[in-house]
Amino acid sequence: MQLPEGASVTNVLLQFQQSGLVQYAEPDYILHALNTVPNDPLFSIPDNDPNTVDQWGMNNLGQDNGTAGADINAPEAWDIQ
Repeated sequence: MQLPEGASVTNVLLQFQQSGLVQYAEPDYILHALNTVPNDPLFSIPDNDPNTVDQWGMNNLGQDNGTAGADINAPEAWDIQ
């Protein structure tokens, strides 16, 4: 439903609730993705900390004599999806 210019979403939702004609209504918020870094506690970017798990398959920077770039580009994927 398109609201008239200047209409308050809160007031329109309240009117719908009070009318008894609508079972459920909510605003359609527009969301935008932000450039983020992984927040999964099991994912860690290599940091030379022996207490963290460095998953080279996620983001291979050549740690442990590996081949830099031989990974699935997980940090880049977090920025997309």
